[in-house]
Amino acid sequence: MEATWKPGFRAKIDAPIALSELERLREIHGRIATPSEIVAEAELDDSPLHPQFEWNDDFAAGEFRKEQARSMVRSICVIEEVEKGDNQVRPYYVHVKLEAEGESGYMPLTVALSDDVLRKQVLARALKELTWFRKKYGNLQELKRVFEAHDELEKDFAASETERSGEALVASDSSGLDRQVS
Repeated sequence: MEATWKPGFRAKIDAPIALSELERLREIHGRIATPSEIVAEAELDDSPLHPQFEWNDDFAAGEFRKEQARSMVRSICVIEEVEKGDNQVRPYYVHVKLEAEGESGYMPLTVALSDDVLRKQVLARALKELTWFRKKYGNLQELKRVFEAHDELEKDFAASETERSGEALVASDSSGLDRQVS
């Protein structure tokens, strides 16, 4: 079995080392390794896990509060009536990147879905999360129909992206500079 980090994870140690240490801790403590046990082990200067953690308490406190803010925003849900007497709970915010401003943050899902560029971002992220779900639970035959639907969505999304990129033309304006038009 080969270990690797999930894309986007800011690793400071190699995944195989982390996996080995986490498995060692799990075996020592029984069937599971708790976050408290992992941090206690990582506090030791000679622990292979030590470099993965921030030990400057002032900096770590600020970063922890940012993570608390992210967690809070991701946890806010709204209750919507989908049919008379039937309610659905769904997340209110979604994470988006505003390319023009060079920033990323959270906005209401309904606002993101009303903008073509942001809607595409939300859909791409949803498909990426479905892919991770599939990697995690792909061995469950009970979910075979879900994965087949995922395959169809991936094909449709890829086809729409190909179609959109084919529509973009490069034209020359009067100054002789190239510009992209749709």
